[in-house]
Amino acid sequence: MSQLATPPIALQLYTLRTLLPDALEPTLHAVRDTGYRHVELAGLHGRSPAEMRDILDQIGLEVVAAHVPLTRFETDLAGVAEEAKVLGYDWVVVPWISPDDRSPELIDSLPPKLDAWAGTLADQGLKLAYHNHQFEFEIARDGVSLFDALVQRTDPSLVFVELDVYWTAVAGIDPSAKITELGERVRLLHAKDQAPDGGYTNVGQGYLDWALILDSAKEAGVEAYIVEHDDPPAPLDDIRVSFAALSEALQ
Repeated sequence: MSQLATPPIALQLYTLRTLLPDALEPTLHAVRDTGYRHVELAGLHGRSPAEMRDILDQIGLEVVAAHVPLTRFETDLAGVAEEAKVLGYDWVVVPWISPDDRSPELIDSLPPKLDAWAGTLADQGLKLAYHNHQFEFEIARDGVSLFDALVQRTDPSLVFVELDVYWTAVAGIDPSAKITELGERVRLLHAKDQAPDGGYTNVGQGYLDWALILDSAKEAGVEAYIVEHDDPPAPLDDIRVSFAALSEALQ
């Protein structure tokens, strides 16, 4: 997918993971009926890339990015690239590091891997971003956090950030200030809000200052705003609330 003149509001389909395995097509129809025209993938729910592309095309949904397990970057980068081409998206995202694999050693070992993967993907017209959680800000050595290393020790023309504003806030960092600091490195934004109890909630129903966040995101040139809710109590209702709130805030 090429960059759009107006950055879209997309839905990270992880939000609907309890519905998709048994009702993929009806759930995707509901996503479109809610107002979304773009999605970010987190798995294919038993379909091949071609099958998923056909389903999405028929429903009228376009893929902006996909979360791809770290192990696939290490073992099947060619397959990762081919999947992106079939499904028509440019952004390939490293979404998560399992707790067993987290350590300060990643500060040295992960940045060169990201550079190498991003270079290979760039040769095929694809782009790589890293999606943060809280732990990247907490793992540190000699005053350098893992997050800082992933930004400062990678090629800024190759490795970008999908900033999750919720997890950034949980780490005690102002999301809007972090976006401003990173500037054009932030290409994708994960939009979810922080509830009064510290948990997840819909955009506009929590503590985060969306006016400041979105002003910073616009200035940075964010290419897509991606709604996500890690544990939605009413998934289809919740994605509707976030879409409406984010649409209004972006006007």
